[in-house]
Amino acid sequence: MRLRQIVLYLILAMILPVVGFTGVVSPELEDILSESTHDALIPVWIYLPSSLDGKNMSKNMAANFSKRADRYRESIQLFKANHISAQESLLQYLNNANQKSERKVKSHWLVNLIEAELTKREIFEIAARSDVEIIYLEPKIVSIMPEDAIKAVPSEATSVEFNLTYINAHTAWAAGYTGAGSVVCSFDTGVDGDHPALENNWKGQDGDSLASWFDPAKNQLAPHHIPDCGYTGCNTNHGTHTMGIMVGHDDIGGDTVGVAPGAQWISAAVIDVAGTSIVDAFEWAADPDRNPNTLDDVPDVINHSWGVIGIDCQNLFYDLIDNSEVLGIVNIFSAGNEGSSVSTIRNPADRALDSLDCFAVGNINQTNSTIYSSSSRGPSLCPIGEIKPNISAPGVSIRSTIPNDNYGSMSGTSMAAPHVSGLVALLRQKNPNATVDEIKTAILVSADDMGQSVPNNDIGWGRIDCMEALNALSGTNTDPNVKVYAFDHAPVSPGDTVDGSLLLTNLGQTVTSVSATITGSNDALTVLSGTTSFGTIAEGDTVRAGTDLRVAVDDTVTVGSILSIDLTINGTGYTNTVKLFFLVEPLPNRSFVTHNVGNIGFSLSNFGTFGLGPND
Repeated sequence: MRLRQIVLYLILAMILPVVGFTGVVSPELEDILSESTHDALIPVWIYLPSSLDGKNMSKNMAANFSKRADRYRESIQLFKANHISAQESLLQYLNNANQKSERKVKSHWLVNLIEAELTKREIFEIAARSDVEIIYLEPKIVSIMPEDAIKAVPSEATSVEFNLTYINAHTAWAAGYTGAGSVVCSFDTGVDGDHPALENNWKGQDGDSLASWFDPAKNQLAPHHIPDCGYTGCNTNHGTHTMGIMVGHDDIGGDTVGVAPGAQWISAAVIDVAGTSIVDAFEWAADPDRNPNTLDDVPDVINHSWGVIGIDCQNLFYDLIDNSEVLGIVNIFSAGNEGSSVSTIRNPADRALDSLDCFAVGNINQTNSTIYSSSSRGPSLCPIGEIKPNISAPGVSIRSTIPNDNYGSMSGTSMAAPHVSGLVALLRQKNPNATVDEIKTAILVSADDMGQSVPNNDIGWGRIDCMEALNALSGTNTDPNVKVYAFDHAPVSPGDTVDGSLLLTNLGQTVTSVSATITGSNDALTVLSGTTSFGTIAEGDTVRAGTDLRVAVDDTVTVGSILSIDLTINGTGYTNTVKLFFLVEPLPNRSFVTHNVGNIGFSLSNFGTFGLGPND
């Protein structure tokens, strides 16, 4: 035990009632506490013990549910029910203590975490509670910066970029795999949504901007790069460049720079942007349209080019990653550009509990098939000696999109990781129900060892090969796979009668005589018309029901609640029971207000952010 921690416990013993001290504060928070005044506000993350373990949940969900939609709905309900209940007592304490101020207190459901601003004494008091596991100082998250940014001229589109042919992306396209039907996401510095190679496959073109673009600092509805990020030296080209590597293609000019040009994209502008929370971004991506009944909005993969230096193996982000992967979202991380020294991969990409954990990508120089000098290396320290990175991809002088309709080349693991994220989109097109582990395994077992003994701490299990990875992943078309695509209805308020139009999609073999019937019960819902028909749904088709489902909502239900009821889908030789969800209005809309007194303006929001960025 560190001397400073011992001193802290002695201080606690002197200033607090005699209780069992069960909580722990992180070393970084200890340092701040030793230097802070009594009334200074310190931003912290308070983790409470969770009864849900993401790694075990993923295995259990895969064993019990063959379809991703079922795994998703079951898991998201478990997370919300368990974590919201566990936080109730502490939230009441924090809110009571916060009655006379406007300090941040924000609960989360994806992990058992509360973000707050607390004084030194409040931290001491909370650390002594039996329902607190650990308190961290709010981490400083920074992007993994590329090594160069050289403006380039768009090609004549007469050939495919070499980095794409190098990983056999063009072969996958010829076989029909472009990422169609998949959704990629980035947590990055913003994306120029008007770029001709990106605008047409932004998912917000479907009509729901807030489910396709998360912008807590600027609160704008359309995707954009953020030049006034609030920090010195941030790379405003970064997010547009990484997105281009995943999906970039110009429908008119024909210029293709992305691995998965048929995929749609969404993004959260939360890296190197002042006034944002990475936890909010994870929760947004876990359910972008705030409707657990829909899955088409949920990304298949999140691309990450960020990390935190100097926090060893602390679990600030590991649970966020594990729990989002329970929901079927693959997380891909840049390994970092701190090579070639050993053990230079940042938290959270550094964890290596097994070969699939915190999937980190090293940088291969595609011109000579060698590891690039700056690519961060293993072995992991979490635990010590395990192999890192997991996989490698081209990342040297990669040509992709940059803001203002331009193209540019950059180098770094930030350029390598989006190649792997694009490959995930191709794999999910082939098998929409593949688990996260199945997708990562297909990438590893199909990797090119480049003549080396693998795995090793330079290139991991090797260099990705898109076509070989597709061949390594089993398909889904041996059985029907009918799921709810959407349930369209007017906003639901207490006492309403809801007429809903149901859409089903079939990701498997053709099924005939399809019908759907509400078979469950809910005390707050009265089924007035509970059966509708679809006829034959062929593989890949999405079909709207011939008649609406009709349900009456009790007038005593709580606004903001989610009501669920079982729906059974039947067809010839096929049956599947899922859940329909009704979100009771009014739901909180994301908004903010700025109080301006001339020289000083201060903004407050209802989504966990205050202050916002400059010029708002």
